[in-house]
Amino acid sequence: SGAFGFAMFLEHFVAAALGRTTEVSSISTTFDADADSARGAALGRVEIEANDDWEGSEYRYCNEFLFKADAPFDEDEVLKFLASMGDCELLVGAYPDYKIHVHSNTPNLVLEHMLALGQIYEVFIHNMDIEAAERTAKIHADQDAEPAGPAKALGFVAVAAGSGQADILRSLGVDVVVSGGQTMNPSTADLLDAVAKVNAEAVIILPNNSNIRMAAEAAASACTDKQVAVVPTRSVPQAFSALFAVLPDATLDDAVAAMTEAASEVRDGEITSAVRDSAASDGTPIHAGDVMGIICDSIDVVGSDVKQVTLDCINKMQEDEEGDTLTILAGADMDDEAFQDLLDAIEEAQPDLEVDSHRGEQPLYPVIFSIE
Repeated sequence: SGAFGFAMFLEHFVAAALGRTTEVSSISTTFDADADSARGAALGRVEIEANDDWEGSEYRYCNEFLFKADAPFDEDEVLKFLASMGDCELLVGAYPDYKIHVHSNTPNLVLEHMLALGQIYEVFIHNMDIEAAERTAKIHADQDAEPAGPAKALGFVAVAAGSGQADILRSLGVDVVVSGGQTMNPSTADLLDAVAKVNAEAVIILPNNSNIRMAAEAAASACTDKQVAVVPTRSVPQAFSALFAVLPDATLDDAVAAMTEAASEVRDGEITSAVRDSAASDGTPIHAGDVMGIICDSIDVVGSDVKQVTLDCINKMQEDEEGDTLTILAGADMDDEAFQDLLDAIEEAQPDLEVDSHRGEQPLYPVIFSIE
């Protein structure tokens, strides 16, 4: 209210004069001046934070209107009625002209009651929940619109098909994650828009799918306001290893070289179901609904069970070239119980393989993994 605001003003004015620090609600003011300089104290910095936990009144509507009584009435009885309708009730004025205010969930009942005693006009009914939400949204929008800091040297854009994949990529330093995958390839325009959002002098795009590489390279060629390069990752696990290979002060060329080399050392696998008849790399027939094990873009295992096909793929990859670490991501269609059952089976079949498991939440692919 105005009175509370005036009290805050006086409190901060006194604090400024005495060189004190005060804190009220979501407004924090720090005065750094020494005792000999009240003016310097008054120049302290004010930080304003968005207050998202304000609950306000338990009633939704703020009712305000002017009232002209037809005849004298019992003002105390009207105040009691308003209090029964909500809170913050006020009846201001003198017969026959009054101003009425109350917070209530039933403004219609308030108006109907007063209409029996006289005439109402200049009615204002405010939805305080909506006003509070709009105010908070505006504060956040204003904060988001604040000028960005100095551009960093190197930024990253990556494509991911699941929320878990996106979270891991962000934790590894990716600035913008673009939603996409095998059946929902982002366009060149989508990737250009993502690059534009990165506050960096140079940006590396990780397509994480062979089908997206062309769009990524087109975006890199079309960008004119910053340097853009592509590290041709064909899977999210490759992107994980590529991001680990980046040195803090690396130039764009050095980063691309290191990331490309790291990605090339990753052997990846994907488990999915066939949507039409085809054939595996060795000619084995594949029928719609079969479970396929794809190793480095080649369909090498066919079966009917996700768990068994995954184990067969991992065993085959270990026989071809033994690795030390398995990174595995559970898809949206594999629940935690089935995922744990798969992990237990992998540990039994490959006891020397270190397993790093995560929820990837990717659609269509119950399992994605890589071996290094």
